[in-house]
Amino acid sequence: MLEKPYSLLIRLWVFVGVFCCTVVFVPVGWAQQWEKRPWWDVTPEKEIPSPHYNSILYSEIAPRLHEITENSRRVMIKVMG
Repeated sequence: MLEKPYSLLIRLWVFVGVFCCTVVFVPVGWAQQWEKRPWWDVTPEKEIPSPHYNSILYSEIAPRLHEITENSRRVMIKVMG
């Protein structure tokens, strides 16, 4: 009778250990994947520019901001999200 609760306790600790390792190491791998691609390297999507004013497409914003940052000594762009 003592054998069942003991084996259940071992299974629980193994599960907790695997879960903790997953929580700790998986997000680290995801963070390293996102750092490989520069933020200004955008895949353009189909967009329709405004006919009423001189608009910039959404997919052109990041490359334009990067160009401004590279050519200016006073402007610095930080991507937050």
